Amino acid sequence: MGFLRGYRLDAAVIGMVLLLGTGATAWATLTPRPTTQTLAVMFSPWTPPQQAMALAADAGGRIVGFGRSRFIVFVAPERPDYARAVASRGAWMVADADKARGCAHGAD
Repeated sequence: MGFLRGYRLDAAVIGMVLLLGTGATAWATLTPRPTTQTLAVMFSPWTPPQQAMALAADAGGRIVGFGRSRFIVFVAPERPDYARAVASRGAWMVADADKARGCAHGAD
C-alpha cells in the first residue's frame, strides 16, 4: 500500500490548488469597487431579518431590499468605508450587488 501514499499527496495538492483558485476567483469578482452603487451584504444564516436590516443600516447604508434568503440585505452605501463598517458589525461577506444578482428575489 506504499504506492497509494504518492496519490494522496497528489490529491491533497490538487485539492489545495482548486480551493485557493476558487477562493481567489470569488474574491476578485465579488469584491465591491469604490464606485459601486448597490451592495449585497450577507450575514450569518441565523441572523433574523430585522437584525440584519438594522446592522446594515447602522453601518451607514440605505436598505434597498432583501435577497432570496433574509440574511442577505441589499444596500446603497452612504459612506466610502461602508464595507469595512458593516464587516465590523458581523457581516460575513460584502459584494457588488450586480455581481451577486443570483441572491436577489426573482433572479433566474
